[in-house]
Amino acid sequence: LSLEKPQEGLKSPPNQSMLEVEIQNRLSIAVLLPNLEISLTDAEESELKTIQFTPKEWLPLSWQESHPDFLKNGAPAGEIIQSELSIALPTNAAGYRVHAIYPH
Repeated sequence: LSLEKPQEGLKSPPNQSMLEVEIQNRLSIAVLLPNLEISLTDAEESELKTIQFTPKEWLPLSWQESHPDFLKNGAPAGEIIQSELSIALPTNAAGYRVHAIYPH
């Protein structure tokens, strides 16, 4: 699974923003889907807040409905998934990082 750089990043209004994320399984086999961890940072790159989304929280509902066994089967080979995540921003947020996390 490869995490692509978010497209438009964080946008206004001031406290609620949308983060666009694209994930692609570049392997020739199905791969389990990760949690997504969003780290919000200030202007000095200090971490302000970390938010974690499970696959059920970050996958678009339409994709989940068309892949009912996704928690067991993962993302099919070559699959590209685009998702928008609504995030409440701290007032001094200036940047972000996105990580794919596989919990133990």
